Amino acid sequence: MDDNDMDEKIIETELMGDEPAEGGHDHSSCEVHGSCVEPYPEPVNKSGALRMSPTSLAWLGDVVYEMYVRKYVVDTGITHADRLHSEAVRFVKAESQAGIMKALLAAAESGEQGEMNPAASAEGLLCEDELALVRRARNKKNATRPKNADPMDYKWATAFEALLGYYYVTEQQRKLEDVILFALNYIESA
Repeated sequence: MDDNDMDEKIIETELMGDEPAEGGHDHSSCEVHGSCVEPYPEPVNKSGALRMSPTSLAWLGDVVYEMYVRKYVVDTGITHADRLHSEAVRFVKAESQAGIMKALLAAAESGEQGEMNPAASAEGLLCEDELALVRRARNKKNATRPKNADPMDYKWATAFEALLGYYYVTEQQRKLEDVILFALNYIESA
């Protein structure tokens, strides 16, 4: 080993610390890297998720819903970017999300399936804790005014996104996909 190789090894050891050879970083002392970030954090339990800020849940829910909508729109066979965008907007605009949330609540209360796919029925989907989260998210005071949406639609859309965010952080994949299927069916039938 020449001097350059030895210097590089010393610098690498000083920068990286003495990591275990097998199994990677053990996280017992994260002084080496400052704050240590888990690449895939543990799922949040339901009670912890219900204590999260509705704004945080809505922020996550917005991304999750957008991803499903984009996949749905791409699956229609549209290939032009402007048309993809126009079609996706139909599903994600506040007015649409507000309608989805209101229809979801109405279906959950009545237990009726209507014309929807039975797999996308809201019957029994929302429990009391989830209904409370929806109310809390809808009633949260907004710090900003929505640019292109009615303020009440914006509040209902936030409630919808918060519900999706809640399902996402608690890893309730089936419920998440049932609500998204309900949403897609609702918009397609509107």
